[in-house]
Amino acid sequence: MRVQTLLSPSVAGDEPIVRRSAQRLGHEVMVICVALVLLGGLVILGFVLWQTTLDEMQRPLRPGEVELRLDLAELLVALTALAVGAAICADIAARLVARRAVRPLADALERERRFIDDASHELRTPLAVLDARVQHLMALHPVGEAQRLILDELREDVRIMSAVIDDLIVTVTDSGSSAGTADLSAVLESTCLDLRCIATPNGVSIDLTPVANPMTVGLPAIELRRCLIALLDNAIEHSPTGGTVRVATQRRGSVVLITIADEGLGIVGIDPTRVFDRGAQGDRPGRVRPTGRGIGLALVRDVAKAYGGRIRVVDPGPGGTSFELRLPLIVGECGS
Repeated sequence: MRVQTLLSPSVAGDEPIVRRSAQRLGHEVMVICVALVLLGGLVILGFVLWQTTLDEMQRPLRPGEVELRLDLAELLVALTALAVGAAICADIAARLVARRAVRPLADALERERRFIDDASHELRTPLAVLDARVQHLMALHPVGEAQRLILDELREDVRIMSAVIDDLIVTVTDSGSSAGTADLSAVLESTCLDLRCIATPNGVSIDLTPVANPMTVGLPAIELRRCLIALLDNAIEHSPTGGTVRVATQRRGSVVLITIADEGLGIVGIDPTRVFDRGAQGDRPGRVRPTGRGIGLALVRDVAKAYGGRIRVVDPGPGGTSFELRLPLIVGECGS
């Protein structure tokens, strides 16, 4: 079945997705229709065979009854022709139904692609302007000044934000994962340093246990940073004032375990296995800080899975929640 008439040129790359969906839906509808036809044919055949038993044939006719004589071979041919005709009709009907059913999918994909195109355009320009202004300020402050250090960090933040936008666009438009590796210690330290800007005003501290040996993980640094930001932000959000978020790593064979634990009330009002569902949120009595929309942990799960890792709840509380992020190591580039 051809579905390109449903798609605009801007979503031509999504045509295979829509076509596969339409074909799968059409096949399912056709199989159901054929199964119903065959079931009906078997019922009819069974009834006819029952009527041709010796007892039924020797039974005298009642008033108003009519006796019909059928040839079994001709009956089987007729039923076969009926089944084949019904299957062809079911296939045509299934294609028409599938064409109509995938139209909302095609429209949704078109809106998604249009949003990504608009977002990439609208966000890139302000970031480029911001980067230019930061560079202008950097030129006014020589290296070594306290202001220059802050400006260096600000420009790095702009670069990271641009990389995140690029990564999001690639994630939506492509089916595969980006290749790359990351220095675990460097990404951990820089991410914890950045998140302290959020934790400190809320009375929360971040305690990072230094990585004992150099380790390289099998995913790009920007993806690792996204996972760590989501986990740290979640831990800060659920930590009480004066609490501490603890980050530790442990190598176990060809994988590394990154544990992030808070001192909050634990997971309340939701099953711990469901906290990674998109949009899932638990209860938090006495919540004082604004919370997210339940997307961060789902993002961590998706990214970890895409690169051969996983995320799980180690301890749901009540003395705090601990998450364990398991990621593959590039053994040839790791320390012993």
